[in-house]
Amino acid sequence: LAKVVCDAADDVAAVEVDADGTPMNNANDDDDDACQSRLSATRGKVKNFLDNNWHLLVLNFEWYRLTQRSPHDEEASFRWAGRTPQHNLPSGLDDYPRYPNVTEHEGHVDIHSWMIRLNEIMSELGQLLGHAEQAQQWQETAVRLKQSLNAYHWHDVRHAYQDYAMVPQVLEGEDWSNASGPIHKVFADHIGYVSAFPFLLQVLDASTSMN
Repeated sequence: LAKVVCDAADDVAAVEVDADGTPMNNANDDDDDACQSRLSATRGKVKNFLDNNWHLLVLNFEWYRLTQRSPHDEEASFRWAGRTPQHNLPSGLDDYPRYPNVTEHEGHVDIHSWMIRLNEIMSELGQLLGHAEQAQQWQETAVRLKQSLNAYHWHDVRHAYQDYAMVPQVLEGEDWSNASGPIHKVFADHIGYVSAFPFLLQVLDASTSMN
């Protein structure tokens, strides 16, 4: 989860550590003892910090989970709340094209990917801090969200992850702004860096197979 770089005087470039600060298997046997000692001394401080701020981490996580979930499927889809046709400031990616007709019943690839990653991180931290039941729930949620990511966002024809929207079908003589047909799913007509978020955040399992 992290790479700790020791001082040049320690004669070691870096040591990779897992969630609790334990050096990972790829650490060299000849790593400087001073660096290893420093990691051990720091481990307890890190855990104490996480213990003392656990309720804040959970609160922050719950804020995202509750405020960004999509009304289309509150358990398995997410969208950036508060966006407008011109702007999507909540995402931090204001220039990225989204579906032009803003609707609450839509989903965005980037926030969905972030929520998978957040569930995985919270599960790892929960295991570290002794919150086994919560950790298990978050891990199970991450698995379900990976499935719904593919179900909602994978475009079988364009072979890419895209935002989607649940909107009325456009009937003869209409356009998207005044459509009145049956509600159906459409993809945002754009492939770009948001399409890469499932790969950038490494939330896809190696066994994932897309047609």
